[in-house]
Amino acid sequence: MMEQVENLVTICTLIISISTIINVAIVLRNKVHEPEENQNDRISKLERRMDSLEAEVEENKSMLLDIEAGMQVTHKALLALMSHALNGNNIAKLQEAHKALEDHLVERGHHV
Repeated sequence: MMEQVENLVTICTLIISISTIINVAIVLRNKVHEPEENQNDRISKLERRMDSLEAEVEENKSMLLDIEAGMQVTHKALLALMSHALNGNNIAKLQEAHKALEDHLVERGHHV
C-alpha cells in the first residue's frame, strides 16, 4: 500500500514537473517572439504612413506644377503689359498674353 502511495506521489510530481516545464517553454517562446511581433507591427504602421506621405507628396507636386504654370502665364502677361506701356506698340504680344492668361484661368475653373 505504501509503495502504491509513493508511486502515486511520484507520478503526480512527474506530471507537475512536466506541466511546469511546458509552461516555462511557452513563456520563453512568447518572450522570444514578442520583439519580432512588435517589430512587424511597427513596420506595418510605418509602411502605411509612408504610403500616405507619398500620396500627399504627389498631390503637392501636382499643385506646385499648376502654380508654376500659372506664374509663367502671369509673368508673360505682365511683361507684355510693361512692354506695351513702355513703347505702346506691342498690341499683338499683349493680345497673345491676354489670350494665354484667359485660357489658363478658364482651365483652372476661374471665371473670366
